[in-house]
Amino acid sequence: MNIREDVLQKIKVDEGKDVLTTYFDYALEKLKVEEGEDGIEECMRKIKETISEVTSFTTMKPSRNPVPAPDNTVAIVVDVRKRGSCRVYNTSKWLGGAGGADTANTKVVIMPWHHSWKYLCMGEMEIAFILAFPRP
Repeated sequence: MNIREDVLQKIKVDEGKDVLTTYFDYALEKLKVEEGEDGIEECMRKIKETISEVTSFTTMKPSRNPVPAPDNTVAIVVDVRKRGSCRVYNTSKWLGGAGGADTANTKVVIMPWHHSWKYLCMGEMEIAFILAFPRP
């Protein structure tokens, strides 16, 4: 799935919904728009085969400087039920983020990830990562 370096997208996951299923549903809709219906099953198979795991949520402490996600990050998952926010930057440019404003019926927000981005936590935030298998 192509992620533009200058555009942050957010996928809200409602209560009772699965994070990975929601991510795959988003990928499917994005592929339909970008590629059309032809070959979509093959594209989705490839996307699903690249995912190695969804990490457990970890409490990230507030920091002064943006930090990179793990190298093989496909998306980051932010628990927005707590106070605080996770801001995303491309070099020094702020792209957006996820936090308390995203909470209406939403437990977490998935942000598809570009390898050049970094994030900064404002307040203690619970974050997980959707990871791809490392490239050989």
